[in-house]
Amino acid sequence: SGSAGAKTWAALALANLATNSANKVAIAKAAVGALVELVRGGSADAAGALRILATNNATNQVAIAAAGGIAPLVELVRGGSAGAKQQAAGALRNLASENAANTAAIAAEGGVAPLEQLARDGERNATEWVSEVLAMVRPAAEALRKQKEAVARSERWKAARNHSEPFAPQRKNFNAVLKSTKILLRGVKLEETTKPG
Repeated sequence: SGSAGAKTWAALALANLATNSANKVAIAKAAVGALVELVRGGSADAAGALRILATNNATNQVAIAAAGGIAPLVELVRGGSAGAKQQAAGALRNLASENAANTAAIAAEGGVAPLEQLARDGERNATEWVSEVLAMVRPAAEALRKQKEAVARSERWKAARNHSEPFAPQRKNFNAVLKSTKILLRGVKLEETTKPG
């Protein structure tokens, strides 16, 4: 709890401290939740700190995702300032790097569209990070799309099947009547052929 300016300075200080590998895990344990909250408020510095914390650190990648960091980073790419978009794209790139769960989570949060927009409109540094994260996230987004289509097809098939099931008893009755009629007709034909004539 501090002023917005103090929080910004704290995020910047953490980002600077996180450049030392020995500090990364300690900072992540103590500050990831607070940094994620700052990202929700649009902080480019907090996104930058998360970017640095996630760099080549699987433990921190998991911690940031577990703290709910992916969704606000995607939102920052979608609607933040130019600097915030760039830092958020870098953070997403580092979170997705060699981490299938985070890559799928970025895709599930709808990260592809805002990243593609940033690739078209962003500054050079941002577009480099964006192209890298998109290369990782697009296949996951495509797999997610196919999975949703398969679920939708399955639901349509179940609905059509359930819709026809109310007629199942009538179909059984119809089949029973049809069978009885065939038996009766055979009996009539037998009578006709056996009548002395």
